[in-house]
Amino acid sequence: MILRALLLTFAAVWAAGSAWAQAPTYQPESKAESLLVESQQAPPAKRTKLLDRARRELVFSAQQHPTNIPTWELLALVTYYQQDYESFAQCQHRLHGLGHPDARGFWTAAEWSFGREDYVAALEFIDFAVQAEGPSMNAVSSRRNVYMRLYEGDSALRTVAEWVAANPSDAQAALLYAQTLAELGGEEEAYMAYRHILSNFSDVVDARWQFLRWAAGAGRWDEALATAQGIWSDPGIAERAKVAYATSFLEEDPSNAAVASLAVRWTEGLLAQDSANPAFWALRGDIARWLGDVATAEASWRTCLILPGGTEWPVYQQLLQLDLDANRTEDLLRDAQAAEAAQPQHPFARLFVGVAQSRGGDHEAAYAALSEGLARAAGDPEVVEQYELYLGEVAYRLGKKDAFRAHFDRALALNPKNPTTLNNYAYFLALRKTDLRRAEALALQAVTLADREASFWDTLAAVYEAQRKLPKAKEAIQRALDSGGLESATIVERAGDIHAALGAHTEARRLYEHAQFLGNSSSDLARKLNQLPTL
Repeated sequence: MILRALLLTFAAVWAAGSAWAQAPTYQPESKAESLLVESQQAPPAKRTKLLDRARRELVFSAQQHPTNIPTWELLALVTYYQQDYESFAQCQHRLHGLGHPDARGFWTAAEWSFGREDYVAALEFIDFAVQAEGPSMNAVSSRRNVYMRLYEGDSALRTVAEWVAANPSDAQAALLYAQTLAELGGEEEAYMAYRHILSNFSDVVDARWQFLRWAAGAGRWDEALATAQGIWSDPGIAERAKVAYATSFLEEDPSNAAVASLAVRWTEGLLAQDSANPAFWALRGDIARWLGDVATAEASWRTCLILPGGTEWPVYQQLLQLDLDANRTEDLLRDAQAAEAAQPQHPFARLFVGVAQSRGGDHEAAYAALSEGLARAAGDPEVVEQYELYLGEVAYRLGKKDAFRAHFDRALALNPKNPTTLNNYAYFLALRKTDLRRAEALALQAVTLADREASFWDTLAAVYEAQRKLPKAKEAIQRALDSGGLESATIVERAGDIHAALGAHTEARRLYEHAQFLGNSSSDLARKLNQLPTL
């Protein structure tokens, strides 16, 4: 029974079905088998020890019975679990020499060799697998990929061509042949291969989809559009598949105007078929957002939400993000409440309600909402982390000094390398002008993890400013400006403050005036300008 349980674990790692179902003439010591089975349910430290013990038992057994295939199978499995892939590959070599009939391990060794760029070994293990199970399309594709990595294009093409010649009805083989031609730069040859496929395998959606992508990449936009129209008007293709095709197509090169135009026309074609389909309106919104057309994106998503079946969380999330970006507090609260009503079980439903309430100045309500959401999210570390982060911010605004730090500490304990948490914690410590040494350490971590984020450099500058380390503050704020901070009135104003403190009054004036140009009309900024010495 133990061996039977082991087989179930083995099947989870490699393919289903096992040559072990055949009773071997000799089984490795039952102790090793038991250790291996026990290790799968053990915590990491104990698991390591159990696998080491099982390996010792099996090495001893292999020394005593060097030709016993099941022993080497087990040893290969142990080394695989230990992530000792070099020893695993050696076991597979031994198994091949013993006439091992099961190809699973050979395929795993081939994949590992390919990943470490040992292409000669990868080809060898592919050959072992073919010897064990016979020729296959998988072997052809794998060999082709190895040859392409070796820049042996002729060998790659010949490998696929031979399989196509022997299997003329294999659509996937024909597609692989066309793809190989395209990758090798044979545009006309690839075009003829794709046309052949479309003529002979018109019912294979992948054929049309792959040709569409190739035609777009080759700049054959008329043919790309015709193929797209054929896909979106085909009633045999599921709606979700059409949406997925359109989305992935745009994601390949969203900056390409022709790609964007085709994606827009694709969406228009889908809506012309079924204007009451919420998925098509959601797609229209996504594409418009990618293209920077925020108004069309919002209108499309709101249309989606009023249609039957359209109240999906991703659509609400897109709208909520728009509200956040535009600082539309009332819209944010209204949309957050609507999202929670439609998707009350979603883990982030309460989060957005709390964020919206905090943005509106109702910090007490926000803290209560976020605390309730945190209680619901127990057990999901990623969700809990987000709630703790926002609870920390709201607690600060409420003057809950101990709670503020406790929430941020718990968020960091869950994810010590979240640059946003590190930055925000440092920022609030700087505002309080307390524990500035820790604030500095946190801010430095944040900019190390995200060195092109202007607001993070601004936080570091604020920390140095609070410490009166003005030369360092100047360096940090310059990094913020160089990373896009010239578009932020807040960052530009801080740059002015630092230059003013250093006595660089001309530069400070220029920065303050630029902050006003960006929309900062506060009386505080006007006061700073007036206090600067006149030239």
